[in-house]
Amino acid sequence: MTAGAGLRIILVWCLAILVSVVWWVNRETQDVAERVRETYPLGDSIPLDRLTEVEIIHADGRVFRMVSTTDGWQQTEPFPVGIDTFSLRELGSTAQGLVRVDSIDISDPESAGRLGLDPAAAIITWTWEDAEGTQTQSVQLGNRTLAGRAWVRLADDPEQAALVDADLHVKVLETDMRYLRNRMLAPNAGTETDQIVVEAGTERMELRRTDSGWELLEPVRTRGDDSAISDWLSRISRARASGFLHDEPESLERFGLADPIGVLALRNRSAEGAGEAGVSAEARVILLGDPIGVGSPDRYGLIDGAPTVIRLDGETQQVLVPSAATLIDATGSGVVREDIAGIEIQTAGEALSIEREFDGWQAYLGQDEPVEIARDPVEQLMKQLTNSRAGEILLAPFPSALQHAIVILYGFDGSPIDTVRIALDPEGGNWALENGDDVLRIFPASFELPLTAADFGLLGDSDAR
Repeated sequence: MTAGAGLRIILVWCLAILVSVVWWVNRETQDVAERVRETYPLGDSIPLDRLTEVEIIHADGRVFRMVSTTDGWQQTEPFPVGIDTFSLRELGSTAQGLVRVDSIDISDPESAGRLGLDPAAAIITWTWEDAEGTQTQSVQLGNRTLAGRAWVRLADDPEQAALVDADLHVKVLETDMRYLRNRMLAPNAGTETDQIVVEAGTERMELRRTDSGWELLEPVRTRGDDSAISDWLSRISRARASGFLHDEPESLERFGLADPIGVLALRNRSAEGAGEAGVSAEARVILLGDPIGVGSPDRYGLIDGAPTVIRLDGETQQVLVPSAATLIDATGSGVVREDIAGIEIQTAGEALSIEREFDGWQAYLGQDEPVEIARDPVEQLMKQLTNSRAGEILLAPFPSALQHAIVILYGFDGSPIDTVRIALDPEGGNWALENGDDVLRIFPASFELPLTAADFGLLGDSDAR
């Protein structure tokens, strides 16, 4: 055999070996791929939309039991607290999506022990109702392995252990279980809320919903801004705790919550009876305590009746404890313009009466006979009093020394329905409207109310103002 022929034989053998190796590796890769694609048999066996209870029991004896109620998911053990529905559903979705990489027989108890399944590190049980009654599905969590895998087994298949992704282990064994809790502070705040009390230091604000809308009872009794209050309640319903700090503390004093610096109490229409604070004992009450640290804007907080001290950031605190001025109706009068049948204007120099006459207006100046007047100045005055919104609101007594006019509005039965006192700053030219409530609604000099006979086309001193 020549040297060339021997070399060709060697090359053929090397090529054959290489092809065999490639075939074997490819077969193993395909086999592993098929096994990796196999979902562990929880699949759709957990009906996430029909669950009634989820229980997690840890090997150290800790038990977390969560039940579905008409108010959403609630933790009942180790103590009552709201549960975030999305997070709980995500836990179930993680279990459904487990991918089995391998499985082994563990009918021998020693095998189960070596895999951390006897006893298990944790047992999760999902409960639901169907046409056949109460159903459950449990999964036991065992040891973690390399490459992000872990051992599990189903309670109804105790002789088989499966090697799966460790995602469920991470959520149950390596994550603070408080992540399941609902961070919402007052999710039911909104259209059903009919009473609100806010205390901040020595200041107190109280609001009540009436048939005609919201009104403030403290710090002044006045009309509330329905739109602003509705928006505020909407923001309260979305407000969230920044975190959960301490469960079942022995004392609230070290958090400044025994004598809180701020309190927000909300009562819904479904709540009955009133407590000492002026709100129902069933109301949602949120307490604000001391700053968490020197220079930190965050404060300790607590939902009254809950066992956990929470963290409230600065933005959330502003939502919970707003300025009363931001919730007061900024218009000069709460009367509906179409309900006005007459207007009486009293200034230092004259008294002018205006009455609606069919589709027009007529005015009396002193004892004179009524004179028909143009609609425009009357419509302008009513619009400015009932629709224009003040740029600034001050909680202060009316400055009688600066009184410029008094406007009395009458209804169709001839009775007065509102009175607006008007002050004019001689220096800055700003207008202040007061509705008998010690609330000054400040308007710029350009506001220019028509208040004299001359403004309505009658004889009078146009320089009266």
